[in-house]
Amino acid sequence: MVRILCMGDWGDNTDDSVRKFLFQEDFNEYYLLGDNFYPSGISSLEDEQWEKKFKYLFPSKQKKYACLGNHDYLGNIFSQIEMTFQMNNHNWNMPYFYYDNIDKENSLHTLFIDTQIFSPEITTMLLVSCNIPQKKQQTYYALVYHLQEKQLEWLEKTLRDSPSKWKIVCGHYPLVSNGPHIISKEFYKKVYPLLKKYKVDYYFSGHEHNSQIIKKEGIEFIISGGIYSNNSYKIDRISEPTLFHSSLKGVFYFELKNEKMEIYFYNFLKKKSELCSIKIKI
Repeated sequence: MVRILCMGDWGDNTDDSVRKFLFQEDFNEYYLLGDNFYPSGISSLEDEQWEKKFKYLFPSKQKKYACLGNHDYLGNIFSQIEMTFQMNNHNWNMPYFYYDNIDKENSLHTLFIDTQIFSPEITTMLLVSCNIPQKKQQTYYALVYHLQEKQLEWLEKTLRDSPSKWKIVCGHYPLVSNGPHIISKEFYKKVYPLLKKYKVDYYFSGHEHNSQIIKKEGIEFIISGGIYSNNSYKIDRISEPTLFHSSLKGVFYFELKNEKMEIYFYNFLKKKSELCSIKIKI
């Protein structure tokens, strides 16, 4: 069996209750779903946030597979990639803007994407509202120009060629949500059809500071951005079949053993895990 914690929007502050939970629970890996260093990203490999937020919060031995969020783009995104190749990196892993990981033992294939590259119309709003220098904005636009189609082609080829029983895609922006944020129409138009075509089981994301599981055409869209939530991003509507939702402080993790995947929500107020979804594949 493998147990993996899926957590976006974790880079806000240090929290002893979160740290205690992460050190007590026996997770094999972590999927970090963007906004890794909130509110303005990381400045360099020497930024003290690596110590105060990342290394403080997580146990060192487990692998952390990360993807970028929109607030990470306010800082030096290249430093987050570069950290992967440093000696003392605390098992941080983000070798590129998009990449994958195959767990042959559990027949699990996980793809990590950069949703900001697919969503210039909403990412630009943050860059402009935060008065990001023109040069940094131009770097972002260059990434969109050079990598958007390449990432899409990679996503389709990787899903098409995958022999794994279980397929997961992870990113920062949600594709469907009951929360207050705008969903990128461009992102949805490009990516959702591929998830459906290649029968992806789960799409994990953050961005909304709440927790949701929405099922649409066989895919479960899991938003795990409520690690520091305090009813700040309330869910005031329910669209699509919603299996679970909470605006309270909590986080999702999953347990996979061969033919069965179980999704759990850990509620920090109740200090208790709740089984939210089960999927079985023979």
